[in-house]
Amino acid sequence: MSRITNRNIILALCSASFFIGYFSRLSWGVLASYSSLNPTISDDSIIFSLFFFGYTIVQLPAGLLADRVPPKFIVSCAMFGVALASGLSGVAESIQVEMVASFLTGITAGWVYPPTLKYITLKFPHEELSGAIGYYSLAWPLAITLTGALLPTLALTVGWRWPYYIVACISLVIAILFLMMGEEAKSQGKLDLSVLRDKNVLLLSIGMFILFLGFWSLLLYAYLYLISVGLTGIEAGIVYAMLAVAGFFSSLFSGDIINRLGTRNALMGSVIMFAGSIVLFSFARSFLILLIIAGIIGFFRFIANPSLMSAATIVGGREKTGSVSGITNFFGQASGAVAPPLAALIIIKIGYGPVWIASAGLAIVAAVMFSRIRSMTD
Repeated sequence: MSRITNRNIILALCSASFFIGYFSRLSWGVLASYSSLNPTISDDSIIFSLFFFGYTIVQLPAGLLADRVPPKFIVSCAMFGVALASGLSGVAESIQVEMVASFLTGITAGWVYPPTLKYITLKFPHEELSGAIGYYSLAWPLAITLTGALLPTLALTVGWRWPYYIVACISLVIAILFLMMGEEAKSQGKLDLSVLRDKNVLLLSIGMFILFLGFWSLLLYAYLYLISVGLTGIEAGIVYAMLAVAGFFSSLFSGDIINRLGTRNALMGSVIMFAGSIVLFSFARSFLILLIIAGIIGFFRFIANPSLMSAATIVGGREKTGSVSGITNFFGQASGAVAPPLAALIIIKIGYGPVWIASAGLAIVAAVMFSRIRSMTD
């Protein structure tokens, strides 16, 4: 069997596996409207929560194991699992089975991020690493964009089950291709739990938790907010999509930005700009102004994401990248379980505006946390 050794192909496969995991997280948000299972809002919330719960609980073991065993085997097993879980979603004949499938999708997709980031750090030298991470990060905006652009059309033309079957087939192909990859550099021989006590890791983790409280609030409630200020459904959808579309450009150039400014400055600057644009978002009402502000938010959001990845590789070093990325992503994803009820409570009591102001304040607090990470220098 021929081995895949080209670094660009390896980077593309790592990004593709991350894309599938993120895409599978978003899919039910669209496909639920077309499902023959007739889910209620309560059913939808349980399905989303189960995915998040499964995804979050495996971040620590995924990161720790990525530093001990070849990452390609972890990703391959994860993609086989995603294929099976997606297939189960497609054949589900009851909402209870769909709930189980959502949990299984989360618990398998959750094993992708730490080992793929570890693989990239092993394959790319330091001077090329931030650029590689930028291209890897394209999976985020691409997943959001394709979820809205493709899934409604597929559901209407071939049925709501077929997107799950397609994801299952693509996942199987990716799983097989990962097994064909060349050998990585040797990982450390034993689990290193010292990262759990590292001050810099804790600062990065807590900062991510705080920052992502605002990220998730925006992602989950922005569309409803746009409707509430008078935009039509189509206009609201366009503005919401701009949160991802602008990310294509910033992800492409994020590597150059990080190299020029340094990881610390790129991260803090993008987070502060994200905070400022969120404040503007809370006061805007016209379609055009909201569209422009959404583009600014998306642009800086998708500089912050690869900057956080780059920070994990610096804080952990090549030997501990998997462990650090697993720990920090655990906190980032765990905030997704906290943000929805908190944001909903504020919205119900006093409206959307305070949610955006709170999100901006949280981002500033996160920037302060990041500024205290002493090892984050390039």
